[in-house]
Order: sequence, then structure tokens, then C-alpha cells
Amino acid sequence: LLDFILSNGEDSLLYTSLVEDQKLAYSVRASSYTPNETTGYFDITFEIDYDKKDAVQKALYEILDQIKAGRFDQKRLDRARKQKLADDILGVDTIEDKVARVGQSFLYGYSPNFFEDYVKNFKHVEHSDVVRVAKQYLDYDRAVISLLKPKVEASQMATADADIGKLLPQQPIKKTLDNGVRV
Repeated sequence: LLDFILSNGEDSLLYTSLVEDQKLAYSVRASSYTPNETTGYFDITFEIDYDKKDAVQKALYEILDQIKAGRFDQKRLDRARKQKLADDILGVDTIEDKVARVGQSFLYGYSPNFFEDYVKNFKHVEHSDVVRVAKQYLDYDRAVISLLKPKVEASQMATADADIGKLLPQQPIKKTLDNGVRV
């Protein structure tokens, strides 16, 4: 539920703070993976201008510290529960989705009902549970921070695109291989 509290929708904590209010990021997304048999992960991803990376990290840690201190309202938790339930229901449209879900249920939880039980358990998550889990798992010393930065600055992209265009043939080239296959 923490990933939904933080980043699901334009009313989420990270979106309102970092995208709308502070204009530090273009987008934000959080996700988690919690398998039964091994450790999982919690992932927060931003699209930002490179020069804002330090400000984004500082703002992120401030928001996460608020969560750890329990400074978020019950409405956010209730909304995250509803969003998670809706996501679960709307994510299974076709027979292929249903079959895949049963297979994943056995894989993740050794039960055909893993996802149903998983979602039902969200009803029992309390404000204090979110705080406890945030304190336990959101350890900044264990954070892995990755930055992807293009080699070319945005102002140079038009020139680079034009240069690449010169290298590509304008018309397809037809070739016949030794075995008679035309490509």
C-alpha cells in the first residue's frame, strides 16, 4: 500500500509535492515486489532534469521521513486500499489474464488464491502498520540510487538526429540471399 500512498495518482504524496508543488520532477512512480520465498524490493522512479537530482533526493527523504513519523492522514491509506482493490479487479479482463493470475498465484504463494488473499489482507492494514514497515524497510543506507543521463544534451539532440538520418538509407534495399530468400 505504501507505493500507492506515495505515487498512485495525481493526489499521491510524491506527485503533489515533487511534480505539482515544487516542480522538481516530470513524473514519479513507485512499485514493490514482495515474493514469499525471498526478499523483495521497493522502487521509486522519477523523471527529472539532471541538475535537480540532489533537490529531488532531499525532498524524497523529507516525505519518507514524514511517513516514518506517521505524518500522513488516514484518507491516504483508505484511498490506497480502494485503489489497490480496483487495480486488482480491473487488472483481470480476459481468460488469459485469469489463467496467468492462477499460475502466478501458485508461483508467488503456492496457492490459487494468493492474489485474492493478498488484496483482502489490505483491509487489515492500519496506519501504524504503514509506519512500522516504513521505518523497517526504508533505510537510506541500503538505498540503491541509479541515474540515467543521455550522453548528449537536449540542445544537441536535433543535430545528432540529423546526423543519424544522413547515415540511414532513404529507401529499403532489397537483397537476394544465396539460398534465394529475398530480404
